[in-house]
Amino acid sequence: MMTKREVMQRALDALESALSDDQPYITKCVESAAALRAELAKPEPEPAYWLVKNGENFPLYRKEDL
Repeated sequence: MMTKREVMQRALDALESALSDDQPYITKCVESAAALRAELAKPEPEPAYWLVKNGENFPLYRKEDL
């Protein structure tokens, strides 16, 4: 399962590779790429707690940190 960050990185890579000057939707692609780039530049929040269930660790975050 990919993390949110991995999904955003793949989307950004796809957008940037699809950009070309002769496409009418270039502005939307550029804006989307900029928004993804800004989101990826934010640091990942640190988990407030860890839940251990069946030997697996699950990070738990405070709502205000997300």
